[in-house]
Amino acid sequence: SRTIRRALPMKAAVALAFPPAPIAFHVERLARWARIESPTHAPDGVNRMMDLVAAEAATAPVAVERIPGREGLGDMLVLRAGPATPEPGILVLSHLD
Repeated sequence: SRTIRRALPMKAAVALAFPPAPIAFHVERLARWARIESPTHAPDGVNRMMDLVAAEAATAPVAVERIPGREGLGDMLVLRAGPATPEPGILVLSHLD
């Protein structure tokens, strides 16, 4: 079985995928995320959040898979980093709405 070694919020995990920058840059990026109103049962807002995360992740060395929402809910994203191997990895889960 796999062991979850460390879990970070997705916002923190994506932030770690980018090179160092002035703190103001990171504060503005996080502020953009915080300004998106995305309650669970508002698929348009959830999908705006998914759009932003997918756009930011596209500049990092990760594969982005978007899964359409069901039952009136917004989409989901799966981000994968590194090569596929049988070795245990690190699982990062997040709730983005």
